[in-house]
Parts: sequence; structure tokens; C-alpha cells
Amino acid sequence: MRIYSMGLLLLMLISLFLNCGSNDEKAVATVGNKIITLADFKHDFSNGKAENSLAAATDSAKLVFLNQMIDNKLKVLAAYQKGVDKDSMLQLQIANIEKDRVARKVWEMDVTNKLVTEKQLREIFEKSQKEVKIRDLVLRFVKNDSVDTEPDVKEMIQKIHRYLKKGAAFDSLAKRYSQDRKTASKGGERGVVRWNSWGPNDELNQVAFNLKEGAISAPFKLRNEYHIIKAEQITTLPTKTKFENEKQRIIGNLLSQQAAKVEEQKNLVMDNLIKKFNGGFSNENVTLMIKKINTPDSLADSTRVPPRYDVFSKLTDDDTSKALFTYAKDQKITIGYVSRLMRGVDPMRRPPLSTDADLQNLVKRMLLFPLFAYEGYDRKYNQDKAIVKEITGIKESNMLKTIFKQEVQDKVKPTEAEILAYYEANKEKYKQPEQRNIQEIWITDPAKAQMALKEVRAKKDFTAVAKKYNERATTKANGGMLGFIRDNQYADLGKEAFKMEIGEISDLIKMGPNFSIIKLLEIQPESIQPFEQVRFQVENELRKEQLANREREWIEQLRKEYSIKIDEKLLAGCFKEDTEK
Repeated sequence: MRIYSMGLLLLMLISLFLNCGSNDEKAVATVGNKIITLADFKHDFSNGKAENSLAAATDSAKLVFLNQMIDNKLKVLAAYQKGVDKDSMLQLQIANIEKDRVARKVWEMDVTNKLVTEKQLREIFEKSQKEVKIRDLVLRFVKNDSVDTEPDVKEMIQKIHRYLKKGAAFDSLAKRYSQDRKTASKGGERGVVRWNSWGPNDELNQVAFNLKEGAISAPFKLRNEYHIIKAEQITTLPTKTKFENEKQRIIGNLLSQQAAKVEEQKNLVMDNLIKKFNGGFSNENVTLMIKKINTPDSLADSTRVPPRYDVFSKLTDDDTSKALFTYAKDQKITIGYVSRLMRGVDPMRRPPLSTDADLQNLVKRMLLFPLFAYEGYDRKYNQDKAIVKEITGIKESNMLKTIFKQEVQDKVKPTEAEILAYYEANKEKYKQPEQRNIQEIWITDPAKAQMALKEVRAKKDFTAVAKKYNERATTKANGGMLGFIRDNQYADLGKEAFKMEIGEISDLIKMGPNFSIIKLLEIQPESIQPFEQVRFQVENELRKEQLANREREWIEQLRKEYSIKIDEKLLAGCFKEDTEK
């Protein structure tokens, strides 16, 4: 019986282990040897959408989006099959990105996480989603060599606080005692405080967000003032973003507020890594470089006035190969590496390089990235799941562009005969709508407008009247010739023009606060634009259509080559289970 019980317990534990994972890690679709997890689908589908709209998403909309993701996976599989991932330029690019991510991971673990905790970040995020409406009672003091009113003011603010604790009305005391002119008359009403209004280090902000609704703070000092505040109302704002989306921004803000601590921690980590990897300067090579880049006979660029001197011109090939700093036996910062980087910097912006210490300080700054990257690889951060996933995503995104060019773009080249045939079959698309040639008198003054209308009605020459009265800057010099217009141009003027006969003159047309009188000179009937005039447009539209057809054919072919499975039940429950939780 005991053996049976132990076996049953073991089976239960195994079952629990197998089912303890979230649905997010399950495959909502399998494409060949690639999977699309529910988490992947959620991430892509929810991008740019409001959270409350996700639960309302229809199964058909989710399926359409999932099929787009499947199409991309098929293209990636085709790219691997064609060996696109073996491209040397792509491999170099991905290697550099991986190195960057590995170095960043060391920075995150050894610098950021030592100064910023997850608890801090979540607390700041939660506070940023709220606002506190406060009342503020303010007493000011003077403190200098001859006057010190702070003790009396401090005693007074504590007395007021005792009244408040006994139930006195905050607004009444604020009206009577507060010395803040803007808020005293309103019973201390200051309005809404948001977490970033003054920054998280401002004590008023800190106090406001640590109060419960309706609570009154103890007196606190802020510069030359003592404050008591009351949290009138706490409102939770509609959630517009998730913590994960805001996390890096919050970290950046926190670190920028403690730059000195960041620098101190960075230097501590650097010193430990230099010690760990037996790093050290070659004093001989440091002195050699300083001596050669500070010679008075550096070569000048003769094309510049005044001439710009290349301080690195005296370095030989043998010099540039010498190591200024070596670590981990074969890793080094060479004279050539430093000189190449410095040549790319405007001489006016280069750090001083007059002494050995100047050069050593520069090399230490240059060491940050390679040393952190080396440590990251030593810790095997390149195998970190999140980094591997990100790098794979970047690589496959670049592979998609390459394979799309090879399989679609390079195979679509419309011929001249095809372009002409497309034009003939779609002439209606290149129709030129009817246009009317208009002459106008535009006037701002209503009395002058009436005078102008009277004159043109008296059969006076329209051009002469236009030259006399027209105020439109663009047509003033040419007798009011507005040119050919369409019926949807110039608002009411355009509508009126398309009701008129050739030679007809309109009544006054109200144009906002101004007036227009127009004469219809000519009607250009609707027509098809000549092929030569629209050839470029036709080619672009045909190419776009052919690209879509070619991509569709390619996807259909790939869907026959690779097996595709979709878990429609898992897809249907997506976002609904989150809402229920």
C-alpha cells in the first residue's frame, strides 16, 4: 500500500511539474521546425492596441494576424534553406549586436541592479499611474545673519497641526494662516500633484504620495517654508502602458538622478574586472604615443585654412600595432585603435592628450565596452535565453529582408509592353477630371466688393476692374487670373464656378470674412491623361501589383513545403483568460 501511495505521489508531482507552466509558453502554431508561442503572439498582436480592446478581439481577427506571423516564419525557413544566415556581412553584424547585448547585461547586473531595485521601479510606476489632489498650508521664515524667524514659525506650524488633529477644518485654517497667496484664499487648494510634476526627489511630492485619501501630513520643511498638506482625493489614471514598457525609461530617470553613484559603481566594476583579467598598461608604449602625437612637425592638411594638423601622422605601422593596455593575455587596446577613433573626432572636441595620464584616462574610457563584453562572454551571457531570443529575432528580421529581395523583388521586372497593357486596361484610373479656368476679383472690404460688382455688371472690362480692386497677392499682378481649378478647390468659389457658363460673371461669393467675384473663361472637359504623362505612375502601380502576386505565389508554395499546425482552442482563449484573472 505504501509503495502504491509513493508511486501515486510521484505521478502527481510529475503531472504538476509538466502542467505548471503558463499557457504563454505553449505553441499556438508550429511551422516546420519553428514554433510561435502564445507569448510571441500576444506580444505582436497587442503592440499599439489599448488593453481593453484586446479581450474584444474576434477569433477571426486573431487568426488573420497569426497567419501573417506564420507567413513570416515560412519566409525565415526559406532563408535558412537558402543559406542566407551564412552571409559574412550578416554574421559580422549579428556578432557585433550580440557583443553589445552581452556587455549591456554586465552593466545591468553589476551597475544598474546595484543602484536600482525592482521594488523601486514598480513603486515609481504605480505612483506614475496616480494623481493626488492636495490642499497645502504654508508658513514662511527668514534666516540670515541678522534675522532668524524659523523657531517661531516651526512652533506655529506645530500648533496649527495640533488644531487639525483635533478636527479643525483644513480649509478654514489655510485661509487664516497660510502665507501662499495663490492658494490661501482657496482654503489651501493647490490642485493635482502627479509623481513627475516636480520629480521624485521633491519632498512635497514624496509626502503627497505617502498619504492615504483624506489624511493630513505632519509639518515638513521645504527650503524656507514649512508645509502641512492634505490628500483630498487620490485618482488612479487609466492605464495606457505596461510596467515592462516603461521600465527602461524609469531606470534611465533614476540613474540620471544619481550620476555620481553610477560613475563610482562603474569604476568599482572596472577596477575589479581589470584585476580579474590581469589588465595593465604598457607605460613604454603610452609614453611613445604621447611623444609622437605631440611633435611640433605634424603634417598639416593643405586644403584647410587655417591648416589642420594631423597629430597622428608621425605614428608608423610598427607603432600602431603596439598595445597600450592588455588584459586576459591576448586582449588589447592598441595605439592604432586609439588613433583611428581619435581621427574621427573633431580636433576641437578631442580630450586633451598631452600627458601619459591623459592617454591612460582615455584608454580607460575606451575599455568600458570591450571589458564588459569580455566579462559577459566569460559569464556565458551569450547563452542567456532573453539575449538569444532577441539576437535571433534581429538576425531573422534581416534574413527576411534578404530573402524577400531574392524571391520577390528581384523577380518582378515589368516590361514596357506590360506597362502599356496595364495602362490600356486601367485607363479609368488615369482620368483627368473636368477643370475650369477662372478669373477672380478678391476683396476684403464689403463696400468695395459691391462697387467692383457694379462695375463688372456695367459691362466694364473684367481685367481692368480686377487690376483696380483685386487684393489676392498671388494674382494681383496678372489681372486676377486664378487658372484652372477643380470643383473641390477654393470651397464655395469652386462650387459656384462649376455651375456657370463660359463668359458668365458670378454674384458676390462669401469667402469667410472676404468676397470674390469670378468669371468663367474656359472649360477643360474630363479626359484620359496620355500614357507618356503618367508612365512612371503606371509602372509603380503595376510593379506593386506584381510584387503582391509574386509574394502570394511564393507563400502558397512554401505552405505546401512545410507543415503548419494551429492550436485554435489556445488562440480563441487568448486575452480572455487574462481578463478573467
